[in-house]
Amino acid sequence: MQQTPTRNVESEHPIGPSLRAQQRSVEEIRERFGQDARIVSINAPQVLALLGTENPNPYLFTTEGIDRQIAADVPGGFEGWLRSLEAHDPDAIAFFAEAQRQQPTSGMTVEHARQLNDWLDTRYRVEKIGTFYLYVEDPSS
Repeated sequence: MQQTPTRNVESEHPIGPSLRAQQRSVEEIRERFGQDARIVSINAPQVLALLGTENPNPYLFTTEGIDRQIAADVPGGFEGWLRSLEAHDPDAIAFFAEAQRQQPTSGMTVEHARQLNDWLDTRYRVEKIGTFYLYVEDPSS
């Protein structure tokens, strides 16, 4: 009988990057953006947890119907949520990690996915920092 690993402290294992690899990645993010960086999660809250910071809103994910909950809960709907993100002016938005399976638009309505992608594409560019993928503020926009 094959044993299923319950944790991955150091080795690169099919369960994903080790905790140490994620911690090193977060240190790269901290060095790059500074101690007071404004980092937001739309699909990778482990970045915020390892940085010891909080999301500016309660929505750490946008997947699998959470976009519809955002639209129902936030004044101004999904567009109002995007405006609140813009007002927060994040330096980077964590959206994906190695071994993660869902993209931030998985299970979203087509309209919300389009709105999110349009908003991100006009302000940010994608960068991989360590084991994480982030939308990083694009100075040319």
